[in-house]
Amino acid sequence: MASNIEFTAKQTAYRAYIDHCGSCPVCAADSETCTTAQDLWEMYAARAETGQ
Repeated sequence: MASNIEFTAKQTAYRAYIDHCGSCPVCAADSETCTTAQDLWEMYAARAETGQ
C-alpha cells in the first residue's frame, strides 16, 4: 500500500498534467504534439510505476 507521501506525489504530478492540458492551446488542438504535456505525463507515469 502506498504511503500518503507517495499518493500525494502521484496526485500532484497528475494534477499538473490535467491543469496544463486544460489551459494549453496546443493541447486543445492536438495534445500529442505538446512536449510539455508529454513531459508532465512521463513524470506522472514514472511515479506511478515506481510508487514514488
